[in-house]
Amino acid sequence: RRVDEPEESVVADANALAVDALEAERRGDVPAALELAKRAFDTHPGQAQALLLLYEHRDKLDRDWARKAVFGARTCLGDNVSLLAELARIAKADGDTALYDEAIEMRFQLAPQDAALVQKRLELRTAGSDLSALEQSVRDALAVDRFDHAPTMRAALRRIHELGGDALEPGLRAVERLGGNDPSLVVWVTELSERDARPHMRVLALEHAFARARDADKGHILQTLAAHFRDQGNSAAEARTLVRALAVAPYHPGALERLTEIYSAAGDPDRLMAVLSLRLEAAPHPDDRAARLRDLAAAALHLAGDRNRALGFVQAIIDEAGDDPIRIAFGIRALIALHRPTDVVGLLAEQAMRRDPKGAAPLWIHAVAIAETEAQDKSLALATAIKGLGHTPQSAGLLLAFERLALEIGEFESGRAVYRTLMDRALGMHGRRALAYREARWLQRAGDTRAALDAYAQTFALSPSGGVVFASLEHLAQELGEWEPLIAACMTLAERTSDADTRVRHFARAADLCETEVGSPRRAFEAYLRAWRETGNDGMKTDAHRLAKVLAERSPTDGADAYSAYI
Repeated sequence: RRVDEPEESVVADANALAVDALEAERRGDVPAALELAKRAFDTHPGQAQALLLLYEHRDKLDRDWARKAVFGARTCLGDNVSLLAELARIAKADGDTALYDEAIEMRFQLAPQDAALVQKRLELRTAGSDLSALEQSVRDALAVDRFDHAPTMRAALRRIHELGGDALEPGLRAVERLGGNDPSLVVWVTELSERDARPHMRVLALEHAFARARDADKGHILQTLAAHFRDQGNSAAEARTLVRALAVAPYHPGALERLTEIYSAAGDPDRLMAVLSLRLEAAPHPDDRAARLRDLAAAALHLAGDRNRALGFVQAIIDEAGDDPIRIAFGIRALIALHRPTDVVGLLAEQAMRRDPKGAAPLWIHAVAIAETEAQDKSLALATAIKGLGHTPQSAGLLLAFERLALEIGEFESGRAVYRTLMDRALGMHGRRALAYREARWLQRAGDTRAALDAYAQTFALSPSGGVVFASLEHLAQELGEWEPLIAACMTLAERTSDADTRVRHFARAADLCETEVGSPRRAFEAYLRAWRETGNDGMKTDAHRLAKVLAERSPTDGADAYSAYI
């Protein structure tokens, strides 16, 4: 036995644990199987069955054990493609560059025609500084028919050039193989081959590249040619080349953007607006369309001097904004830049009237805000809010603005008229109740507590309950000493509840108010009597009897009537 070999008893223990692990796996108890396999490994790291079991279930292991399983499986099985892929993943996660390099290289030796692997290997060599290895990787990649990742090849060729190698020869082969996939590769190799030539020679080289390129690639080559003219300061030739690029690739964003710059600098409104119109047609997103319409408005105003045309573009921004608050605000800012604030208010109102109520609400709200803040005319703001509510009665934001402005200006009668109109148009009982409650609160803030009490009573009548509306009604009734609305509300609550104790409480409250606040013992008697008859509550009977005596003391006739009713 060799010195480094484990004791036979250790091997036997590890083997027994491995057998138990396999049996646990056969029973479907994978967690137990893994624990037994780990013990077998700890006992004897060379136990092959335990290692293979751990490797098969490595997705259920923590990182350290998964790593042990992969390394152990490699010892048992040797190298294969899938195991080396796993090894590369672990090495990359651990930052072990040497092991990662080894795993990639060994995989390549086993699968030299694997295009994805060839690409990884080429990327790895490009990141290093071994010129010879990089050149070999480039040759190997170009020998794989399915390798078609031109950007990786372009980066490798650039790295060869940086390291002082000859990138031209493999570059030409790369253009032959991959140039159709990546026009920039063609351009780079063309630049490399023409590095020391005069500028017009580079133009010829690029035109040559353009002539032999696929249709899909020609636009990029023309972009490169245009950039060359730009570097030479020849904006006229650059513009002509970019127009050629648009003929090949309509709506090319780079060409359109640069043509915009050229024609803006030249002060050429016709060509500029033609290009901006193309950019508008090509805009993929509503935000982009808004920006292009803004550019068209600016060109129409500042270069062509056509304010009406500029206004049309700005109105298009708002029309296309829909309900998007950012684009609406964007268009309105442009509108303010073109017109006096009061004119903007009118224009927004016109546009709002052309929309359905939901879509119109944001425009009305902006119109009110502009009238108040930009035009500094609160009366105009209030009038706009009232007009907007006539068109968009369910806009909470518009209603809030109306309420605030009416309070600030003191237009209380106008405010009440608006609420009456809104109540007439409200949808359903809940809608009317919500508006009545808002009116009551608004009147209370305005200081018209008598009208507010009436409004709270109206709100309560629409949907009686003992909640916040009743509490507000009660508060104002006590503040004003106006008890009839509160008495009526208490009687209504008593009538609507089925709980005897609750009915007694509300009847008693109404009776007490009639007796102590209103001074009507007869009404109090009638309330107590009704409560007693409907609930059988003895307390109500006692109070009814007490008030019958009071009535008899005041008037024999009233007393006789009361006792007759009581009996």
